[in-house]
Amino acid sequence: MIITISGKQMDVTEALKEVINEKCVRLDKYFHKDMPIKITLSTQKERQIVEATIPYAGAIIRAE
Repeated sequence: MIITISGKQMDVTEALKEVINEKCVRLDKYFHKDMPIKITLSTQKERQIVEATIPYAGAIIRAE
């Protein structure tokens, strides 16, 4: 899978990238190897938010 990681109002460290890659490996059994996944990390006041967007078969799968 092709994983794109970006951050809004925060720096994405190597440790965060490693954790995200470890979690996304679990999705290999559900999606093709060349499937693009966009991960966005952001902070709002005291909350940390992770959003995952996967385009799949004409639809978009999104999780927060």
